[in-house]
Amino acid sequence: MKHILYFQKNFYKKIFLGTLCVFLFSRNVLADLQTDLDRLFLFIQEKQWDQAEPLAKELFKTNPDQLMVRYYFGIVCNNCGNYEQAAALLQQVVNEEPSMVDAYHQLAYAFRHIGKVQDALDLLKHAHELDPENYMVIFHTGVVYSMLNRPDDAIGQFGAFLARFPDHPEALFFMGLVYQFKKDLPQAKRYWHKVIEKQPHHEQALQELAKLFFYEKNLGEAEELFQQLLSYNPHNIEGYLFLAEIYVLQGNFQKAVNIYFQAVHVDPTLVEAYIQLSIIYLTQKNWSSAIKSAEKALSLDASRYDAYLNIGYAYNQLGHSDDALAMYFKALEIDQNIPNAYFNIGLIYQAKGDWDSALNSYEKTLSLIPQHGDALYNMAETYLMCHQPAKAKEILNRLENIDKELAEKLQKRIAE
Repeated sequence: MKHILYFQKNFYKKIFLGTLCVFLFSRNVLADLQTDLDRLFLFIQEKQWDQAEPLAKELFKTNPDQLMVRYYFGIVCNNCGNYEQAAALLQQVVNEEPSMVDAYHQLAYAFRHIGKVQDALDLLKHAHELDPENYMVIFHTGVVYSMLNRPDDAIGQFGAFLARFPDHPEALFFMGLVYQFKKDLPQAKRYWHKVIEKQPHHEQALQELAKLFFYEKNLGEAEELFQQLLSYNPHNIEGYLFLAEIYVLQGNFQKAVNIYFQAVHVDPTLVEAYIQLSIIYLTQKNWSSAIKSAEKALSLDASRYDAYLNIGYAYNQLGHSDDALAMYFKALEIDQNIPNAYFNIGLIYQAKGDWDSALNSYEKTLSLIPQHGDALYNMAETYLMCHQPAKAKEILNRLENIDKELAEKLQKRIAE
């Protein structure tokens, strides 16, 4: 989000012309340079950053000592994501012209994007002393307070700003974020709805409101908002992932698959989409597609142990138990603390009649999740197969406090 306040154009000209006169530029050079600055100013006003950036770079290359060139270039760098360079340029500007209030909030904007949030607050406080009525200083101070987890201070700043500009979408949006942080969700919704009323295409407000409905299990509202979000910005990856998850929760797996494929069309390197596709295919017992999707995920990120787990499960369902074991062990090479890997290994060893290996795997599962009811049940089953009913009865006592249904099932097995 870009929140830029600029000096009046004539004020720029006065400062700039005065600076040029000190350096005794020729009249033609002065005219040419001022014309270029006028063009750059218009590009900045219109937020045409693709036009502003090359022009600002060229002006800085030929006129690096000019105060207003550095100021403009700093603004452009802020809006193109070059925050380190913006901070360096704008720091020079405020050092040379300590009364230039707008440079302070521009520098504060750069600082908060490079992690120097407290420094940003200190700058804004100084700017407020210079000009207590500067509304952009008030706005940015609210943003910084919200980043410092000082919600009441942030509300005070945004409230003062909104008293002057009650329909400002960015202030309304941030006010919603602050109330969300305070866990006042009705207020957060109220502000985000206001943003969308004023600016129906406001991507962040749509996304935050949709996520809030999603976490409240209001899937219908969430679905509608994510669809709206993607219609405005078909490159919003998070929107695809949430929308697909909504369809999964609704049991509409084909819609979810379609959304994941749309997501990887936008971003072919989206590992999470391939992982989720493999899970859907496992649910549908489409083992070959599950393996293919998980392998694609691994080709993009070999550290995704969940992909190995999915492939292992599919292999086991296809009757390739040794291949399944190999996949589970590969997952454990990445992370030794995966309870489901040990549990599934235990199931395979139990099916093979390798009782000791099965029991060892279930023990490892229980060392990570002591309340794992299925691991306890299958461990007891294994003891029964080993003709050790006393051990099975010991497990029954533990299982009765964890899962009554499994305990009753085990009791029947012991009685057989």
